[in-house]
Amino acid sequence: MAQVRSPPNSLVRSKN
Repeated sequence: MAQVRSPPNSLVRSKN
């Protein structure tokens, strides 16, 4: 959880 700009992107980054 370093960069949080887009809601969908945040979800994808969290899962990875």
